[in-house]
Amino acid sequence: MHYQIKWYRWLEKFNRDYFANPWSAISLIAAAILLALTLVQTVYTIRMK
Repeated sequence: MHYQIKWYRWLEKFNRDYFANPWSAISLIAAAILLALTLVQTVYTIRMK
């Protein structure tokens, strides 16, 4: 029943294609953390000037 909603089908396809391997999830989390830290460093650099 929930596969009738397009969003759930897209989410299932995304999970199947990109998270079949646990290393994919780990690398996504690491990339998100790295991006967040870069953003924080940029904000602090701008505020200190």
